[in-house]
Amino acid sequence: MDQSKLKHKNAEINKTIVYFEPQNARLSVLPTTDAIITTQNKEFKPNVLAITAGSEVTFPNTDRILHNVFSVSPESEFDLGLYAAGTSKSVTFEESGVIYVHCNVHHSMQADILVLETPYFTQVDATGKFELSGLPELAGTLKIWHPRGSIKGLQLTGDMNNRNINQTVVITRPKVPKHRNKFGNTYRRKRY
Repeated sequence: MDQSKLKHKNAEINKTIVYFEPQNARLSVLPTTDAIITTQNKEFKPNVLAITAGSEVTFPNTDRILHNVFSVSPESEFDLGLYAAGTSKSVTFEESGVIYVHCNVHHSMQADILVLETPYFTQVDATGKFELSGLPELAGTLKIWHPRGSIKGLQLTGDMNNRNINQTVVITRPKVPKHRNKFGNTYRRKRY
């Protein structure tokens, strides 16, 4: 993948996920890819993650303040409630789709989790390059996703090993899209 046409310099191309969906092959058991998203310095780290459906994500709080991790995404709505430093809570993501995760205390905190029905995925590096090996020699769709852009799909046939893909990812949304708190209200501005 080529980084040549980024619209925003701060687009962070390394947040791009590339995955392959075989056309006629469904795994009887999808391997889980459990992961950790840490709350640190009022940020989710990492703030972009790909996992397979059925995987568990643990959210440890390493800040010295309370966090309330939640999502109102239809594929996986959850609310972990307030929890303190040194504790963690987990969520298992059963349904595929994009899950937008926020903190009910800190408006600027957001993580994007891409839950997939395929084990064939990877994240690009800072130059936009990636390697996706071990693909089945089947027709299917190679998809490219960035949390601030739309999913781009390329129809492929047969063996993709050792082939180069040159695509442009257009970043279409601001860094943290407007969202509401877990109650559906706007975040209140604190006045000091």
